[in-house]
Amino acid sequence: MSQRPNGTFRVSITFKGKRYELGTYKAKEESIEARLAGEVMVDDFVEAVRAQQTVT
Repeated sequence: MSQRPNGTFRVSITFKGKRYELGTYKAKEESIEARLAGEVMVDDFVEAVRAQQTVT
């Protein structure tokens, strides 16, 4: 998360060397929620891949 000169917050997450933009938010609290949601999405993806590897 970074604060831009206009006071908004830019949120991104990096996964497997690639940066994903999660959006720009006016409130810091909104940007924190977006980042946490992004982390949950990445965790869910990793768990799904691991579960699939275990089956095969």
